[in-house]
Amino acid sequence: MAFLNFPRQSWMYNSFLKPATFVFSSSVVSGQTSYKTHEASMTQPRNYRWLLVVQLYLVTAFWGAVQAGGECIVLEWLVTAFRASAVSLWVVLDARATGRPMVRIVQELHVFFWMFAAPIYLIRTRGFRRGFSLAFAHVIGMVCVNQAGFYAMIYAGWSAF
Repeated sequence: MAFLNFPRQSWMYNSFLKPATFVFSSSVVSGQTSYKTHEASMTQPRNYRWLLVVQLYLVTAFWGAVQAGGECIVLEWLVTAFRASAVSLWVVLDARATGRPMVRIVQELHVFFWMFAAPIYLIRTRGFRRGFSLAFAHVIGMVCVNQAGFYAMIYAGWSAF
């Protein structure tokens, strides 16, 4: 398996494993190779945080509509997984964007305890007043969107008859 242990500076490592992270530039005069790190604008953590919030609210509206139709265990598990992944990924991207990256195990535990960990993260990073008000606003917003999806499905069901 020695052929798989190529050095980290080889072109294979950079092109296959990390395609948009490093730019290769060599100096002909000095004969040295340098790697300049950069991130393209589409990989910036700040650009995708709002999409995760939109995903969270869309999944919440979908869950409200599903609740109007009856119980479905498979959809309940899927909605829970989508909510947990959206909130956890938002927290990880926000931590990177604000310059406070999280330890890997904390990121993984966040998926399981996202209902408690997200408000704690907001309060810790933004202060008590702003963090608590932001968490509270999102809880109220999710309840309103859930109820809007629920009543939209009820209205759609009633108007079909």
